[in-house]
Amino acid sequence: MAQELKSLEREIPAPVIEPIETVYATVIGAGVHSVEISGSTIFYTNQHILPLVNIPVVRIEDPYATLESIKGELLEKFDRFRSTEESNLIAIAVPKGHGFGFEDVLRLAEAIALAYKTSDMNGPVIVLCEDDIGKALGTLIKGLLGKNWEVIVVDEISLEEGDYVDLGKPLYGGTVIPVVMKTLVFSV
Repeated sequence: MAQELKSLEREIPAPVIEPIETVYATVIGAGVHSVEISGSTIFYTNQHILPLVNIPVVRIEDPYATLESIKGELLEKFDRFRSTEESNLIAIAVPKGHGFGFEDVLRLAEAIALAYKTSDMNGPVIVLCEDDIGKALGTLIKGLLGKNWEVIVVDEISLEEGDYVDLGKPLYGGTVIPVVMKTLVFSV
């Protein structure tokens, strides 16, 4: 558009004025926010740690992979995000499955718990699931990690790697948690 205006400079009957501010944007970006209320089968151990804001999201690629594969993927993503983020908080997104059975949920819980125990992440453990498995997954993770860990698992939330989330204080007698999902969209 600027080039087109420049080419029409002699034909436009208005003066060209040099702006005071001459810094130009190098990237066109827009922030997209949306707010959702979690599913009602959430799990959290301590409502007093909420709200939490600006938590980066990593996404498990294949929730049906082996325990070692999921653990390895999480450890690699923890390291990558920890080197770029100020906080030690990371939310794990679990994509929609095609019918999670108990063994699938247990394998996910074991992989997540082992990744946290193996890394220097100090929690709380935050997991955001697309499926309605929050209470079961949270109960299993908490049981595997023990009493010194805070765990928050919210379900029926869809996020991508690189998104950021805010988790609000529980509402409706503690049965739901408001979630603000923040996605940065850039175009070049």
